[in-house]
Amino acid sequence: MFALRMSLVILVADVWAKTPFMSEYEFSRRRDELIREEREYAGHLRELTADEKIVDNYLEYLKWQEFIATEDKFLPSVGLEGVLDDIVNSKVFKTLKKFPKGGNMHLHENHILSKKKMLDIVFASEDFEHLHVAVDVPESKKWRLDFFLNPPAGWEKVKGNPKYTKEKLLPHMTMMGSMTEFAKVNPTNSARRWEEMDPMFSRLGSKVIANVNIKFKYLESYLKAALEENVQYLEARSSISSRLYTLDPDPKYNSTGGKRYIDETGGEYELQENIKFIEGFVKKNPEFIGMRKIVNSYRGASVSEMYGDMEKAVRLYHKYPSYIGGFDMVGEEDKGNSLLYFMNDFMKMYDNTTGKSLVPFYLHNGETNWPDDLESSTNKKDPVGTLQNTYEAVLLGAKRVGHGLGFFKHPYLLNKLKEHQTAIEICPASNQLLGYVPDLRNHPANNFIRMGAPVILGADDPATFGYDHFTVDWYEAFMGWGLRLQDLRHLAINSLKYSTMPKEDINAAIKDKWEPAYQRFIADIKKEACAVDFDASTNAPAISRIAPREGPMKRSTKVYVFGRNFEEGICKGVRCKFGNAVVPGSYISGQHVSCNVSGLRRRNRKGAGKSKAVGVAVSVDGGATYISYDGQFTFVRNL
Repeated sequence: MFALRMSLVILVADVWAKTPFMSEYEFSRRRDELIREEREYAGHLRELTADEKIVDNYLEYLKWQEFIATEDKFLPSVGLEGVLDDIVNSKVFKTLKKFPKGGNMHLHENHILSKKKMLDIVFASEDFEHLHVAVDVPESKKWRLDFFLNPPAGWEKVKGNPKYTKEKLLPHMTMMGSMTEFAKVNPTNSARRWEEMDPMFSRLGSKVIANVNIKFKYLESYLKAALEENVQYLEARSSISSRLYTLDPDPKYNSTGGKRYIDETGGEYELQENIKFIEGFVKKNPEFIGMRKIVNSYRGASVSEMYGDMEKAVRLYHKYPSYIGGFDMVGEEDKGNSLLYFMNDFMKMYDNTTGKSLVPFYLHNGETNWPDDLESSTNKKDPVGTLQNTYEAVLLGAKRVGHGLGFFKHPYLLNKLKEHQTAIEICPASNQLLGYVPDLRNHPANNFIRMGAPVILGADDPATFGYDHFTVDWYEAFMGWGLRLQDLRHLAINSLKYSTMPKEDINAAIKDKWEPAYQRFIADIKKEACAVDFDASTNAPAISRIAPREGPMKRSTKVYVFGRNFEEGICKGVRCKFGNAVVPGSYISGQHVSCNVSGLRRRNRKGAGKSKAVGVAVSVDGGATYISYDGQFTFVRNL
């Protein structure tokens, strides 16, 4: 049986390899069919409206201009630490910033807002007087900021000290600001890059943000920053036990440096205040959809700690269903414990009657460079390779997986994600900065999108990395993965479709908030595109070749025209002449248009013999002028 199956496979392959192409027309027709089948395989490439086509083609024009300007240092292929300013100052970035992105779907709450803005908030705070920086401490703990009334040894006061101005502190608060030369010249050494990233999490993180005088200024600032980038929804991972504090001089708080925790509910007070604040923000900013939280534990936790966190996650999920969306484990996946290590804990999280999990899982998964049979965990009691986590993500019925890079090496499991509609949260900039995908042109997400697996975008820890803008991730994807407007639209809708919101809220968010924003974007960018002077006098359009060069007399043929400087056709439209017949054309890119050639009319077929050759010309200014092709197109009677 095996031999028979192999014979059939070889036979089918051989048929495709040796099928004769009797004509250019037949080759071109079958090529179009193959392209159509590939589009259907992706599953999301719907027909664009006339206005969307203009915007799509204009975005592609901007992409080409950016490519021409940066080809020798193509920005997605270069470490972000060296090209961030180039990206942020580009026309593509500025245009994508206007695009309504839906949600930023993979974030860690204490690492969202720009560290520069964060320092502005802290320095303007009424508690700035009590801000201290760790100096005389172990190297990995230096430069931490925290509020103390009575600081521990090794900490110095910031206020009034010229060594600790905002400008001098800022580089120490981000990975890119502090990156060593070793990390820069070793872009695939993810372990070393994690070593350099880890200290950043606590330098201007939860200890400062948990101050009640900072917390809600921080929250308001990153919600406003999201709207400035046309992000209407956020989902962030956050500790399961965040507690707010105020500074209190009462001696009984000396042991905590003067911190009096005003939350005696193990983090629930903060949740309640967050919910109220976000509801108020939505009322003031009706275009904003909202924000929800995925509570997380640490993947380096013990089994008992993990189970305690899971139990708490279940309780919070059912108590605050409008805000708590699910549970995750965070931390470096290569060094932390595997999902299999906590399997007994996970098994207790299912209802024996329904078989459903008591809390949805949104699991960091497959964030590794290593193959299945190698592992680098620091827990010698857990000798399980990181890539093995991909099996658990499928078996546990994860609603989404974070990063998901390793699924590229497991195509069967990847297909399971597609089948189960499990979305993959992709964070392009993070994946590059942490050494997983140094050249973003080769990011596996491009394959995920093209095969129809659900993909959504996130920024991970943008502030702590030091790149701040979610639009950077969209730039990297747009420029590096060959994305068009349909793909951008699909990613934006996916962000809401695969969110933790209830289905009715998702539908309302797309229809009532995202779609109007998208239509405004289309109208604005169309207006911009049609105001551009492409200056054909200095960049004259020219035709290089056409394909196919023949077609049937009685049926229509789609003819592709290749050349240069067709950009005027973006708004003015494309017309084609075959002999004396004028037919409609379509703009594809500045180097590529197509023409829908009708067959010869009956009276023209008479006396034409076996074939008839005609001249070809193309107009990219709506028919005002034509560019001649130096060859001909031939109508063939028996084709």
